[in-house]
Amino acid sequence: MGEIDPVTHLARMIANHGSKPEAYSAMFWAHFDETIVNEADQKTGKSRPVEMIVGGCIAAQDQWEKFTAKWKEALAIEGIDTFHAKDFYSFQHKFKWFTPDGERDWKRHGEMRDRLTDIILEHVDEIIAFNSQIPVVSGKVRPSYEDAAMRAIYDFTKPAIGRDSLYLVFARHPEMSPWSILRNFENIDFEKRLAGCGIFYPGDVPPLQAADFVLSTINKRWGGLETKSFQRLKEGCLKRNIPFHQQIASTLNVQALLAK
Repeated sequence: MGEIDPVTHLARMIANHGSKPEAYSAMFWAHFDETIVNEADQKTGKSRPVEMIVGGCIAAQDQWEKFTAKWKEALAIEGIDTFHAKDFYSFQHKFKWFTPDGERDWKRHGEMRDRLTDIILEHVDEIIAFNSQIPVVSGKVRPSYEDAAMRAIYDFTKPAIGRDSLYLVFARHPEMSPWSILRNFENIDFEKRLAGCGIFYPGDVPPLQAADFVLSTINKRWGGLETKSFQRLKEGCLKRNIPFHQQIASTLNVQALLAK
């Protein structure tokens, strides 16, 4: 399979340490990235509170390995090593795809978008997002990011989730010390229902790039713009019976968006 990412390496070490071979495939890993909901409604242009969303995808580790192989292959076809949603949707950096007449190459872009969406849908068990109740003020994202991340951690401590072997993996944020997340993880997981928590760079862990892809579509939808990415995710989740929602009651209700 070639070079493995650090999370896969960690998962294999954990599995090898156990006595049961089936423990490896049974481990579930949730990969979470973050994004800031756009300040202005994309349809009306009216300003609204700036929110931070943390979320991504959940799957068993054996599915993440299959996902990673296909994800890397899809990127390699286009000469890309790491997916960044911001660059992809703005046709920047390695995603500067233009036709000979200088127009954006929407055909190439659309084919790549659909290919990545289908890879996510093929391998994940759940798509989920949590939003912070602390708005981003004056560009200061740390309080909002920490609040959203803590809500994600806390929600997975609930017995109703039914996944005691869940590992949470967060994308590393430049304004947030990994130790602050890990310290809070220990404090919140008071019943020790979660197996572990890690902080990694998205460039090193493809599933975190999938989380970036998913959150980008949710961001735009919350701003009033239902993109083709969101539509394909929505239809694919409904068809495959993949939960696509938010676990906590708040202003961002993805379930309500799906119902429209």
